[in-house]
Amino acid sequence: MAAIFIFITTFYQPPSVQRFATTTGHSTSAKLVLPIEAQDPMAMTADDVSSPAARPLAEVVLYAEFDLTKGSTLRASYPTPFAHYSPEFFADIMLPEGVHNREEDFTIFFLNRQNAHKHSDTEEQESNESQKQTADEDQDPLQSFMYCLSVVRTTHDTAARRGAKVTAVALCSTHKSCFALNDVLNLAVLKIVGSKSEEESENVLKELFAVANAVDISGVRGLSNMERRLMKRTISSTGRASANWEDAQTLEKALFFRTQAMWEDIPIPLQFKICSTDDQHDDGTLTQLLQTFGDQTMVLFNAVLTGQRVIMLGYNRPAGEVCNFVLATSSLVCPPLFGLIHRQYPYANLTDLGFLSTPGYIAGVTNPMFKTKREWWDVLCDISTGEVFVSAPVEKEDHDASDRNFVLEAS
Repeated sequence: MAAIFIFITTFYQPPSVQRFATTTGHSTSAKLVLPIEAQDPMAMTADDVSSPAARPLAEVVLYAEFDLTKGSTLRASYPTPFAHYSPEFFADIMLPEGVHNREEDFTIFFLNRQNAHKHSDTEEQESNESQKQTADEDQDPLQSFMYCLSVVRTTHDTAARRGAKVTAVALCSTHKSCFALNDVLNLAVLKIVGSKSEEESENVLKELFAVANAVDISGVRGLSNMERRLMKRTISSTGRASANWEDAQTLEKALFFRTQAMWEDIPIPLQFKICSTDDQHDDGTLTQLLQTFGDQTMVLFNAVLTGQRVIMLGYNRPAGEVCNFVLATSSLVCPPLFGLIHRQYPYANLTDLGFLSTPGYIAGVTNPMFKTKREWWDVLCDISTGEVFVSAPVEKEDHDASDRNFVLEAS
């Protein structure tokens, strides 16, 4: 099993990327020669123009709040609502359970997951499928697979009923890099909280849409998954081999494209990671997952690898933390495996149990009720206690000592 785990975290050195070692005295430094497209992040090819990168950064922005009489309520959607999703769906997923107990939180969710790009074995097949799907989605962009980030804030206000207001703003995008706009959404929430009317709140939503789509993302090109993996592995391995700390830091910075958003006179720094594959998420921290579950991570690893139903439970924990644990499971098996995003539900709740019909789902929840419903899951990971439960344990040999030691050392 350790051999499988090691294989998943390694990849071959591409012939198109050359490393030259030069020796000066007793120190050795590595020079990196990247492909032309990696040397110039601003370079665009003809294929890039027709790629999803040509889509605006924000497709739709939404605003929701908790109403004491109506419950979670979607107040506005700009520039257009989603006809195939109910307002209640967005309200419930944008305003996570228990959010009134903390000042701020966030959730991540995906839309139109049935339209997510599946992995193709050849670049030609991938290109043909991408062009066909792009043509279909151009007819109705809201049918495209979308990454969504919602930022929610609880504001104490003596004038409000019960002394507090719970407000959330979400951004839906065909770009995974939209997750970098957390600070922009935070500012939008604060502006909406300070609004004195629904009209002012809707104007803030329009401003958010304009600000997000004014961000320069020309450096976040539509690289193929193979190009992203090779770029990341080459820069990372060269950085480790470099004896010069400054050279290593420079190489590491090459993994990001940096820009900023401007809202009125407020500059908001942004950075986008350009080498993650579709199944890898920058917000998912594998190190934290390993530290939390220790050698029990192997149970989770096997569950994800074999397509079992997995629940990540974070009772009394921020929903954003739970989302990150779900996203971190991608780093266990991707690459070389693909398509995990089809099975991931970073935040789920009892109001919408549709995810239970997804084979091998990986869902994040904060409600302890899920722990008692053993028929709903095969493996449940309790983030609060670090325990991993199996609904129907089967007799099998214990993990090899090498597997156990490997995971403990990695954590």
